[in-house]
Amino acid sequence: MRNNQGPWQGRQPSGSQRPPGVPPRQSRADGERERKERIKALLRSTDGVAYVSAAKPGPDFLDRDARQQAEDFRELHAAQLRRFYGMAMAFKRRLEIDDTLRDDEVQAQMAYLKAAAAYAAMRNQPYELARFFTRHANSVKTRAQFDRFCRHFEAVVAYHKVFGEEKKERRD
Repeated sequence: MRNNQGPWQGRQPSGSQRPPGVPPRQSRADGERERKERIKALLRSTDGVAYVSAAKPGPDFLDRDARQQAEDFRELHAAQLRRFYGMAMAFKRRLEIDDTLRDDEVQAQMAYLKAAAAYAAMRNQPYELARFFTRHANSVKTRAQFDRFCRHFEAVVAYHKVFGEEKKERRD
């Protein structure tokens, strides 16, 4: 007569026991849910960046801050970063050409960049990308501030190229 309850009736297989203090593994759905909640919380935040509103921001926003941001983007593919950079630069050119564009259109463009970054973060791009655009969208309100943001973003892209090359060399 065969037992239909399986070989492990009433006990756990010996290989699946966890040592004391080790939490159970998170399922993929739980990880995605946690990521989604983290991004939602980020989008509700009001954190900004100080250099955008400063009358004279100083060199740190083009050097130290941009370098740190590029290091935070280390896991981001250069093509993904350049896609966002292209969107920002295209709007900057529109601002240079069209003097009638108002500050609310600048804010709308920053909101668009923030939304696009949040979407990318939900598609498993680094969370840091959404954080970067959320903080800047919370700060950039005028044409002059958008220009400062673009200069900073240009420095970030340049430093990302340096750190991206460093990452490639380590693989060899």
